[in-house]
Amino acid sequence: RFGAMALEQGTTYEQVVQQWIDDWRIPANKFGDIDEFGAICALFCSKQASYIIGQSLVVDGGVTNATF
Repeated sequence: RFGAMALEQGTTYEQVVQQWIDDWRIPANKFGDIDEFGAICALFCSKQASYIIGQSLVVDGGVTNATF
């Protein structure tokens, strides 16, 4: 998607991604990657997290600013 947008706008993939991040005001200033998401999944599936039950975790780089 971002590659196509870059071609349409005559810019680079990186510039389009950074504009998207800026527009959405992502506090982490980057998109998460599959390794980061996988680490969170591994944590919640681990023995160390066995006492965590029925929770929701928003993985959005800090976009959501709320207490549930």
